[in-house]
Amino acid sequence: MTDSLCRVLDHTTDPGKQIDLYRQLVFLNKSTPSEEQYLKLLVEVSLESDSIDAFGDASVSLGYYYCDINQPDSVFSTLARVDSLAKKYDELKYASLDLRGCICRSYLVNAEYEVAMNQAVGLLREAESLDYKNAIIGCNENIGLIYLMIGRDEDAIPPLEKCLMLLREEGNKPVLEILIMSYLSVAYLHMHELDKMEQMLDFYRSVLDKGILPANPWDDKINEKASCCMLYSYYLNCYVAKG
Repeated sequence: MTDSLCRVLDHTTDPGKQIDLYRQLVFLNKSTPSEEQYLKLLVEVSLESDSIDAFGDASVSLGYYYCDINQPDSVFSTLARVDSLAKKYDELKYASLDLRGCICRSYLVNAEYEVAMNQAVGLLREAESLDYKNAIIGCNENIGLIYLMIGRDEDAIPPLEKCLMLLREEGNKPVLEILIMSYLSVAYLHMHELDKMEQMLDFYRSVLDKGILPANPWDDKINEKASCCMLYSYYLNCYVAKG
């Protein structure tokens, strides 16, 4: 499939069609070294054609890619480029916020919890001033995760619940919604809030039953299988704790 798209790309001169093809190539090569290559090409094509929204989205995806492989310096470089262009294109302020969220997550992953918390709190204030829901969700997720990592489960619950509430309002990010529910399951279990945990797991199951998780390019059932495994392991822990 990748080879076929590359052949089509070789004969495509329309920037809009090139952007669509590169997006497909990014999806097909998710979590592989080729993902970086296609994201970089997508960034350049988008910028050359003045597709600023596409440039911002691709830059954020590139930042998340670097965050996932723990290359914070590359996230900083991506952010610097976006910020330099944000002086000309005001709409890039949202991509800048998302990339700073990536940097916050990098600090978290590397156990620099104090720095991560300071970043997350500052970013949350800025995101709320812009009413930028995506960043508000990301900041609350990071704050909740930081509290979980330092053993403050009770403090982790409010930001994670806020995150989940906003995700349910949007209704278009089931994978992230399930991920937040998995974090909350841990916090509820540790705080022995087992009724809340079971109620949330029932909702978790209803999301899975709808079959709305996006396909994986190699195995269209992999997200569903992994999520079901997590769900039933949390049910088991809940019932054992209830006795």
